[in-house]
Amino acid sequence: MKDKLVRQLPYALLLLVFVLHLPFLAADPDYYLSDSRDAFTDEGLNTSQLRNYINHGQLDFYECDNLIKTPLFNGLLFLPLKILGTQHIVARVTILLSIILLLFISMRSTYLKSIIAILSITTLLQYFVFQYSHFSLSEMISTASIMVGMFFLYQYIENRILYKNHLLFASVFIAIAYYAKIQFIYIMPLIPIVMFVSICLKKKQPLNYNGPGIKDFATSIQWMFLLFLIYLIFWYWPNHEIFNYVLNEEASGKYANLFLMPRTIGFNIIYVLFSSRTWPANLLFALSFVTGCILFFKSRDRHYRILFTLVVAWLIIESHKLTMIYLPARYLVSYYFAAGLMSSIVIHQILHLQKKSKQWRFAGAALLLLFVTNNFIDYVSMFKNREFKISAVNKYLESGMEKPNQNLALGPWAPSLTWECKAISKPVWYQFFNDDNLLEQNPRIVISEPGEADSNQAYSLQNISLEQYADSSRTFTIGKWMVTVFWMKPAQ
Repeated sequence: MKDKLVRQLPYALLLLVFVLHLPFLAADPDYYLSDSRDAFTDEGLNTSQLRNYINHGQLDFYECDNLIKTPLFNGLLFLPLKILGTQHIVARVTILLSIILLLFISMRSTYLKSIIAILSITTLLQYFVFQYSHFSLSEMISTASIMVGMFFLYQYIENRILYKNHLLFASVFIAIAYYAKIQFIYIMPLIPIVMFVSICLKKKQPLNYNGPGIKDFATSIQWMFLLFLIYLIFWYWPNHEIFNYVLNEEASGKYANLFLMPRTIGFNIIYVLFSSRTWPANLLFALSFVTGCILFFKSRDRHYRILFTLVVAWLIIESHKLTMIYLPARYLVSYYFAAGLMSSIVIHQILHLQKKSKQWRFAGAALLLLFVTNNFIDYVSMFKNREFKISAVNKYLESGMEKPNQNLALGPWAPSLTWECKAISKPVWYQFFNDDNLLEQNPRIVISEPGEADSNQAYSLQNISLEQYADSSRTFTIGKWMVTVFWMKPAQ
């Protein structure tokens, strides 16, 4: 009976995590999530082209910069939004259930089930990971796909004969990560890197060790390039003009040059990773990493050594983000998840030491308790601070637009505020998207911040006064931003 309960624990914990998300499915992102607009506008931007297609039959790749970057993410949302309606909560629940499904796929052995059980406590409830798990954004889909790929790779390395197809499966899930969002292209060489390192370390392993060899390394490169070639043929090449336009615009100036790199890394560590809100989690990750390294050299547990090495390799690749000049919260979701996964593996190993050392087991229990405490404090804070301003503005616009099929909403905030009214929504950014002939597009509403910082002053720089061309307006406060809805005068 006890063994059966232990086997069911991971499923029960995942169910609990799902239930804990329910109070947030209609809520705004947390006030302190990011200094940038982040999920406040990006949930709408990530889905605006798909929603315009479903609601109005128009699909324009030049309408926004998001569809071209997130093809698989939009493909995942298509059927739910088409069948159930283009509602915000439908998109959020689809993403949340998809992540839960990926976690179920990961539970491929008793050992991995135990890891997922601890992951549910240490990571799935972590401040950033928790929120992005129910946002209609692509980051957690990509991140969870990387995790599944790591677990398939772990099983392949552990027993290549029994799991001979798992190298292919691992490669596919790594590819899914950047199919869902191209910014995750950096993870593409992870498997070949792991294979190469394994070959280099093979001489130091016991004689009976049958780890990856040159053939496995070559095969991993083969799958990596084949899956990337599929992306190039079926997505990049047919859309290469808009693809290059978007990436050239957004990739420039993101990383510090070689001279400024040490300063940028130091700044991101001190002011981003160890800010007043994030330092407890990152301190626990650091403690877990140091403990994990000690256990790595002391332990002969091959399962632990393989999986710990894989996740540390993932973390090392994630660390390149510390060289970024602009490092918003969504870019760090995969880091927090990887660090939490590493911590879960270490805690699992501590709690299941062969020698049953009381000191080690106490240390593992204490570390787990610290994770629980930190996540509990953050959860209570998020719950108390919940706001529903985006939902309120959506209802306001729904009541004000009698014929959404004939209405156009412009502005970077427009896609996030028009879920319910189902108007055609297009963002506006100066010299980037939809900034030409603004008034000639005959918008019913234009949504803008008072200083137009959201659109890079797309209106004022073209000598357009929104107040002059509007017959009424209403201002809302959403998170840290004031947002004005201008009801535009009918075209003469």
